[in-house]
Amino acid sequence: MKMTRGEKRMVNRSQRSERLFPIQDAMLEHVDFGEVGRALDFGCGAGHLTARLAEKYDIEVTGVDVDPAQIETAVELYGDRKNLRFAVVGETSVALPDDTFDLITVFLVVHHSPHWRTLLEEMARLLRSGGWLAFHEVSMTGVVSWLFNKNKLGVYSGSELWEAVRNAGFDPVWRDADHGLIFPKHTWVLNRF
Repeated sequence: MKMTRGEKRMVNRSQRSERLFPIQDAMLEHVDFGEVGRALDFGCGAGHLTARLAEKYDIEVTGVDVDPAQIETAVELYGDRKNLRFAVVGETSVALPDDTFDLITVFLVVHHSPHWRTLLEEMARLLRSGGWLAFHEVSMTGVVSWLFNKNKLGVYSGSELWEAVRNAGFDPVWRDADHGLIFPKHTWVLNRF
């Protein structure tokens, strides 16, 4: 699901991405990059984290997003990099073959879709067996979940999200302590079985 103009302004700021760099680093410490040649940044937005992943680990990275304007911004900012490409995808599917990637990164994307379980299954399809999923997401519970329209956003508890990730075909490798009061954050690294 596409974000509002205000959400885009907030998430596309490079300073916001820089605040996510330590989370990206903490997750990727648990990935064996000797086994990673191709990565997918699922919901890449303006591409700040995507470009950092390609540059820091010198691997081929594809950034995908459902919003053509986000991809246009990413291409304007980072389109000149040889190990980096960007593509617009459908809301619930990516037109690429099964087992295409060794690593998929996801930063605060899944909650934007009412089809969040389908997105997790699509990630499993795209990731090779034994591949890595580096996943940072929020959940919503109680009054907060009631405030959000379930037809517009993925509304789930942390335990529902964890169960869906496991049911999609992922085993835990590393799980940071879930934290946050209003929007609990979940930072996990998983392997596809």
